Amino acid sequence: MRSKDNIGITVKNLRLKYPGTSRKQFDKLSFRIEPGEKILIVGPSGGGKSTLLQLLSSIIPRSYSVPFKADELVLPTSTGVVFQDPDSQFCMNLVCEEVAFSLENNRVPADEMDRIILELLSTVGLRNFKEQPIRTLSGGQKQRLAIACLLASSPSYVFLDEPTAMVDEKGTKDIWESVQKVWDQQTVIIVEHKIHLVLPFIDRILLLDDKGQLVVFDKKEKVLRDYKEDLVRFGIWYEDSWKHYIDPLYPLHFESTTNMIESESYQVFRNKKPILTIKDMTIFHQEWIGIIGENGAGKSTLLEAIMGLLPTKGELLLENKVYKRLDRAVMMTLVFQNPEMQFLQPTVKKEIEYTLSLLGWEENAKKYRVEELLQQFSLDHVKDMPPYQLSLGQKKGLVIASCIAHRPSIVLADEPTFGQDALNTREILLALQELQKNGTTIIMVCHDQSLLDRVATRIYKMDQSTISENKSNREDCNKRVIL
Repeated sequence: MRSKDNIGITVKNLRLKYPGTSRKQFDKLSFRIEPGEKILIVGPSGGGKSTLLQLLSSIIPRSYSVPFKADELVLPTSTGVVFQDPDSQFCMNLVCEEVAFSLENNRVPADEMDRIILELLSTVGLRNFKEQPIRTLSGGQKQRLAIACLLASSPSYVFLDEPTAMVDEKGTKDIWESVQKVWDQQTVIIVEHKIHLVLPFIDRILLLDDKGQLVVFDKKEKVLRDYKEDLVRFGIWYEDSWKHYIDPLYPLHFESTTNMIESESYQVFRNKKPILTIKDMTIFHQEWIGIIGENGAGKSTLLEAIMGLLPTKGELLLENKVYKRLDRAVMMTLVFQNPEMQFLQPTVKKEIEYTLSLLGWEENAKKYRVEELLQQFSLDHVKDMPPYQLSLGQKKGLVIASCIAHRPSIVLADEPTFGQDALNTREILLALQELQKNGTTIIMVCHDQSLLDRVATRIYKMDQSTISENKSNREDCNKRVIL
């Protein structure tokens, strides 16, 4: 393996296989990236995109060992990476300290740091969060900070692994437009599922199949024109991709007068300070409620409060009753934004079995339900693997499968489709709709309004820690099918 920063990247006959698996992730993979190119890597969840990015940026084998071979491998030394999980790359307490750490490593003079820190935070929309503890940021705000830190390090080669997956759509557009202004002289390699916002800034597209094999690596215009069937087959998000599905999703509107969740003047606290106010909210039995809002608006906080994980003041009625925290844990489930926060078992299969075992499911019923979910979420081939070895999309699918296995009355889902390709997104939504048909109420945080329009009966908008209903969406849903 050779390291060069001025002659691009060369990969010739790359072979890689994770320990404990029979399938090769890559087999005789070859391609060439020229200095200064902007490359988009796409492919289905679990197809090896993040693994390839880690290898090209030399995280493999520098940080952890994975067996691989190649006839030739020329890789850069001046690299910067934004990971799928931004928490995995922070080491300081405050936002400004994290950016300063990158500047110090780049030998920026101390008297210039304050100015540069403000410029970088302004670029990613975090200017007002300079002194904020990183742990208090939302997932999208953490991704913004990770991008600011990468810009501070000024690497020759930039590797971005779904860097805006948790950022709201307006923020995503702003970030891409700002970042592309400063990367002219850099080689940029991006992994992304929803490609429409980044397409204007890239030169070529590298498409991998579900086994990590190269389908095409060519100019974006040619790939989008000549490989549409492959893009659909491997679940790549692009403009109008939903139109290619024969059975389109639409909201299921149920006639119900039963209040599932009801609150008035309900306040949520953190460190004894009020952080969220719910003045009036009523959610009916079998509804699918979408929650939208900018990063930091309080969307995740709302779900945690309903679950009983935060101190509150006022009453939150569930089925017209007040439930204690432990009782809530039986009737509802919370899918966290970060799937790794919920793993408890050594294998994928045992993770799905866990809640069913706690609830005393009969063995045959438990076995059937686990096999059903493994198939539904395309996890059967990794059922004996440790959850932490899965791709982000597979981790998210596993958490959803384990959370809905016992068919809870209420599902609280925090960005359940982020990190997913179009096919997996559809399977997740269909699985949740099946629960809805059988009586489950769903509350789902999502940045993608167009996606919510296909499943939500109503949409609430979070703004500055308050919540209000989006009436226009309700009127539109009422025109849809009533079951």
